[in-house]
Amino acid sequence: LLSNLGRRDEGDVLYRKAAKLDANDAEALYSIAFLSWRRWYGVIMEERYKVSHRGKKPLMEFPACHQVRNRALADVEEGLALLTRAVQLVNYDEAQSNMALLYMLRAELQCGDRAAYKRDLSSSRGWWNRACVAYNNAKENTDQRRWRWFPGPPPPLPKRGDTCSWFRRH
Repeated sequence: LLSNLGRRDEGDVLYRKAAKLDANDAEALYSIAFLSWRRWYGVIMEERYKVSHRGKKPLMEFPACHQVRNRALADVEEGLALLTRAVQLVNYDEAQSNMALLYMLRAELQCGDRAAYKRDLSSSRGWWNRACVAYNNAKENTDQRRWRWFPGPPPPLPKRGDTCSWFRRH
């Protein structure tokens, strides 16, 4: 609620207190990571749009990447670590799709390292597919009530060629 009211920092502090009280609070871990993504996504995309014609090239190809990387990388890395812990605790499609988003964000911050950029994009695709499987499982198991956290690790990656294009569009 605080995030939606434009008071993200206050929400972040409260979630960090909750995570400190219970290191296995998947919702708190997920929320801190999500706030990190929200904090940096706009900044990175705005910078990308400034230096690239209509934002078509990744930020990593431009000198401005290093300035943004210095400010954002620690938060993005923390978000990935927190979400990794959260998805070990619960099988939740939103957490897995946010893993994909954070990997895409980190790919933008690779600053000239094409191999790392490709690895992050590949990881992002894998998490999108896992999120799709989790979404479909939740849909089948909860009578269309999607907002439920299931204990347990995320499902394995789908077999080759099994992508959930519907999930990516919605």
